[in-house]
Amino acid sequence: DLSLGATFLGSGGGGSPDYDVLMAEKQVREYGPAMLADIQELQDGDLVVPIAFGGAPLVGLELLPSGRECDELCELVQAVYGKKPTYLMPAEIGGANALAPFLYASRLGIPVLDADTIGRAFPEVQMSSCNLHGISPNPSFLIDAMGNSVIIKAKDAASLELIARKNIVAMGSSALMGVYLMEGLIAKKAVIPGSISKAIGIGKTIRLAKECGENPLKALGDHYGAEVIGVGIIDEIVQRIDEGFLNGSVTILNEKESFDIAYQNEYLKVECAQTIIAV
Repeated sequence: DLSLGATFLGSGGGGSPDYDVLMAEKQVREYGPAMLADIQELQDGDLVVPIAFGGAPLVGLELLPSGRECDELCELVQAVYGKKPTYLMPAEIGGANALAPFLYASRLGIPVLDADTIGRAFPEVQMSSCNLHGISPNPSFLIDAMGNSVIIKAKDAASLELIARKNIVAMGSSALMGVYLMEGLIAKKAVIPGSISKAIGIGKTIRLAKECGENPLKALGDHYGAEVIGVGIIDEIVQRIDEGFLNGSVTILNEKESFDIAYQNEYLKVECAQTIIAV
């Protein structure tokens, strides 16, 4: 349910969750379920570590996580902050990144905070509720599947995005990122609470509708106020990996009209008859 709901919230981005679901299920079988914590459980001095895989989602289908990236991250965090993470949290709730904390949490004995910093998936680190609240992204951490690591300190979030992106490209266009590390007192104000629960609820709604032979789009409309802006078949996909991003567009046709969706990792806008109808 989490995977399905996060794919919906990911708006095309966040990476394919297929492999991450398998990894998370393996973690549960071997180490038990991860503990999911409500934001009200935060203590002021807790250290919350948002994590997500950065890079091009298409690359992530082949350059798979090792399952040990967070071990290195925790070591780096302890070296810098003098303490281990109290909570892991998805930096974005969309796609595979919603599952990122669950790849490590139960084995490392670190609970997952039911929250994120975006409410969906977006391609750049400055596009975050933490940035809007003036939270420093420094220091940020990058770890790839081969164990290479980088600690970044930048003047602002936009600069961090540029520097991190160059490093991620050098790491093969896929790496685990820890960013906007914050204490519990700050997290209560800066993050979006209930994101994981919301994704699970959306996924459950879709699953139950399909099991009952009902239209899941109608169920999403009834339960979450979702609106259908168009239905059709995929006519054309144009995409390329550029500077660590997956850029492109997809055209969807029906008998009456066509829809053009532009994306940079995530869907950015939808046009119909050269008029923007969704962003």
